[in-house]
Amino acid sequence: MVRSDLKLAGGFNAVGLSQGGLVLRGYVERFNRPPIRTLVTVCAPHAGVAKCPAEQEICRLAVRWWPYTSPFAFSDYWKDVTDRDAYLSKSQWLADVNNERQTKNETYRSNMIALKRYVLVMALNDTIVIPALSEHHSFWKWGQSYDEEPLRSSEGYIGDYIGLRTLDMAGKLFLHAFVGGHLQFSGDFWEKTILPYLGEDI
Repeated sequence: MVRSDLKLAGGFNAVGLSQGGLVLRGYVERFNRPPIRTLVTVCAPHAGVAKCPAEQEICRLAVRWWPYTSPFAFSDYWKDVTDRDAYLSKSQWLADVNNERQTKNETYRSNMIALKRYVLVMALNDTIVIPALSEHHSFWKWGQSYDEEPLRSSEGYIGDYIGLRTLDMAGKLFLHAFVGGHLQFSGDFWEKTILPYLGEDI
């Protein structure tokens, strides 16, 4: 459908909200024809989720019995920080697109570093994506529950698994945050922070 739209043939800018951000990043890494030039993701669980939202009983039930294999979307980006081996061996989507397994997919990295701008937006009070810092490709440390590991200290960044360090060093990685819950950004934030990226030349 994207390839059939002649208006997108020369490339396009895209915004992904929540899970949509993961879908768009997957498109960049695995396909990217036509190419996304500027990718903006808002509240996307790039590094996964480690807890269920308080009101989602079905999530708690699923991760208790089938954390990585349930038919629900969150299993594709679930990450239990207490068991790295299980995550790497059983994750059906996230461990792959984050290039975390021993065998790396160089196409994922090369497609990501071809972006002109990669913009990550985090909701500081997010109770859907836990931990919220996942929205900045950060997470809790392995074996821990609440000890945060900043993006630039993470194994994926240092190893440049999907090109985050390369993008950062080239001035093409942009991190933003707003005070609020999941996707509860203001119109003012959208107009002043997000729209300027989309108005750039493709």
